[in-house]
Amino acid sequence: KERVTVVVGIHACNYLTDVVADAAVEAGVPFALMPCCHADRTAGALKQAAAVVGLPLAAVVDVARMGALHERGYGCHMFCIPATISPVNRILVGIPPSPEKLCHGVGGRFSGKQHE
Repeated sequence: KERVTVVVGIHACNYLTDVVADAAVEAGVPFALMPCCHADRTAGALKQAAAVVGLPLAAVVDVARMGALHERGYGCHMFCIPATISPVNRILVGIPPSPEKLCHGVGGRFSGKQHE
């Protein structure tokens, strides 16, 4: 029987999302993370970008995370659970590259305004 490893994190506060995603990428395994407590680690660049495009900082931070993961060869998807379940409701899914298929883009429906 084949064993499968998947990393899952719920309400991974602030930089914990990045730490857990990095660990999953290093191990070459898929992950699903629900980030919360977002912070701008770019000396204000993401906060300014969020203001310019009219999105919450949290949405811009998560999109930047997806871009960084994509650069590392991971397929990236973003899903939202109903805000009635949790107001912090985005789930980032990372799929490691495989010879058969590499997923790209955003899966599911995404609205950056679902939570701050």
